[in-house]
Amino acid sequence: MQGRTHTADTRAKISAANQGANNPRYGVSAVNATPIFVYNADTNKLIANYSGMREAAKQLKMSHHTIGKYLNSGKAYKAPIFR
Repeated sequence: MQGRTHTADTRAKISAANQGANNPRYGVSAVNATPIFVYNADTNKLIANYSGMREAAKQLKMSHHTIGKYLNSGKAYKAPIFR
């Protein structure tokens, strides 16, 4: 394929063929992902646990940088505490 390029139609077909369960990385979490445990700051009870910072960021609708910062400091972010 040296010196040639795929057409836009072919690229769209390749992209569609590798989406969802056909993607080799589908459902695989990172090997170095740190599990995140979210506790209530007042009662110290477990609220939720996540397999990594990115998953926690998606579910909590916040930046993974913010989660990492509060995870390292041990301080509470508004109500939850990350451990």
